[in-house]
Amino acid sequence: MLDIRRVMEPNTAANLKIKKKNVIKDFLAVASIFHVTHLIVLTRTSKAMYIRYCRIPHGPTLVFKVEKFSLCRDVISSLRKAVVVPNLHMFAPLLVMNGFSNSADDMKTTLMTTMFQEMFPPIDVKNVKITALKRCVLLNYDEQSNTLEFRHFVIRIKPIGISKSIKKLVCGKRLPNLGSLASVEELFEKNIALSESEGEGLDEVEEERHVTLPQSVPTRGNLLNERSAIR
Repeated sequence: MLDIRRVMEPNTAANLKIKKKNVIKDFLAVASIFHVTHLIVLTRTSKAMYIRYCRIPHGPTLVFKVEKFSLCRDVISSLRKAVVVPNLHMFAPLLVMNGFSNSADDMKTTLMTTMFQEMFPPIDVKNVKITALKRCVLLNYDEQSNTLEFRHFVIRIKPIGISKSIKKLVCGKRLPNLGSLASVEELFEKNIALSESEGEGLDEVEEERHVTLPQSVPTRGNLLNERSAIR
């Protein structure tokens, strides 16, 4: 529940205290005061866990059975290098929806699409700042299995077109150990000796992730009107 609140920040009651005696009517009574438009309700029975997405005050309500889930701390502990981005949840996430337009059940998918789109603030493409695009929520609908996958990602921009060694110099938090080199030229010479497959990572190969930056960003190596890769 706390992880879902973090995902929905800053447009959520992150510090809301819930008592055992509280019922749904209590939250509905104060929803309009705090300009709340949706409720996400988690319930558990002896058989399964369920999540409800409610548009208040007049509905509709979508009910999903939770097949499986991973906590944020489980994801972080599984990473070799955990991604820590300051002020990550100060900006609302982008909403990416996949598989909804391919469904044959237009009424159901339209209802889900409308519900989820209204839960996230719209993006003004012309005026949005790249520095505010720090994360995204992916909703992937599989019609064959009738399942909905809800995932949360950090968005990062990395420079491309430069070698690994130069990238360490430009983008690294600290300088690499250059004690074995007689001059800076040796750094470039070692890069020339690398084969193309060794010198290029996924950022270089996967061109569908390449973008030309229309704005300046504070991260090192990413330049205005130059190409970078999205991770």
